[in-house]
Amino acid sequence: MRSFFGYDLQNDSVPKISAGQTIDLTTSGRSSAYKDGHWGAMDATGSWIDGTRADLLFSPDSSIHGDLVARVHVHSAFIGPDGDPIRVTTRLQGETLARWSFPSHYTDAICGLLLPLRLLSGAPARLTFEVENPQSPAEEPLREGRDVIGDDLIRELGIKIQSVTLAGTDLLRYSWGDTISFLPEGSGLRYLEQLWSNPDQHGTWTIGPDAGLVMYLPDAPEGSVAASFTISDAAVSEAFPDMTVAVSFNDEHVADWRLGPERVVHTRTIIVPSLVLARPQPLRISFQIRSPHSPAQLNWYADPRPFGFRLTQLRLEPKKLSAHRLGAYTEVKEGTIDARPPAFVAATRTRVGRLVRGLGRRVGRLIR
Repeated sequence: MRSFFGYDLQNDSVPKISAGQTIDLTTSGRSSAYKDGHWGAMDATGSWIDGTRADLLFSPDSSIHGDLVARVHVHSAFIGPDGDPIRVTTRLQGETLARWSFPSHYTDAICGLLLPLRLLSGAPARLTFEVENPQSPAEEPLREGRDVIGDDLIRELGIKIQSVTLAGTDLLRYSWGDTISFLPEGSGLRYLEQLWSNPDQHGTWTIGPDAGLVMYLPDAPEGSVAASFTISDAAVSEAFPDMTVAVSFNDEHVADWRLGPERVVHTRTIIVPSLVLARPQPLRISFQIRSPHSPAQLNWYADPRPFGFRLTQLRLEPKKLSAHRLGAYTEVKEGTIDARPPAFVAATRTRVGRLVRGLGRRVGRLIR
């Protein structure tokens, strides 16, 4: 009931926030001062949006002099009996930041947002989550002819948010030649946009048809840049043997990947023209995944989230290349993955070692 009545509030002023702070929306946190709008039940895993709109109010403190990055941890989505994804638009001070789609109840997704300083200055900031199609918990039992009593008759649930973590964009600054790891101990989590899974011991999965990365580059390179993506798995099987991924840099289409039918650890290198990278910061890398598949569909395990591919690491390096190679990409296959994920299987080629040295100690122990 704290979500409704704010029993933990000492005053009604808008709280100040600073970079590095997390707004904990579970019963372990004290989030009432931030909440406005249609917030509903709260438990140990987060707070439900109960209606069409819920806001978080905060006032940036004097230490904030630039854009902020928000990492929104969405625990669940309430999927109705028709199975339609829950569609959410996020806004800051009324300006649209992103549109999300949650196709399964079990979500556990990290959603990234860039909060521009121009919208944070002045009046208290209002971060809005608008749910296009909230669902009634009473709908399914009523269709089945069962009686429904209590709050379920009036509730309209959208998504359950566990936390919102704010950070400065200095964490998004990238240095040429650095390797970004998407393993649990790596730095990749801070660069994520759209919907991604929490990282596992092999990397981070894309969730749904759209995923992205955002970062600030040190400068515009004189020549082209080789962007190397190490992919450790793809959501393919005998029944669903391939998957197409369109890759864009700053909204410029640069490559099409075809993943499958083999589930192999490999690196794909895209040659990106310098003119694309010279556009206003930040750099946005976008992935459009055609027909993602859930582990349940693939008969792996009972997870309904639609996965695309699992990203393990990324490296950007300026290259002096001839013009005819711009936008081209290559594949280097370095091993295989067993049909029962996510175990790695040994490859007989000695060049496997060259790949796994960069994947971290934990992955190296699984190559045998």
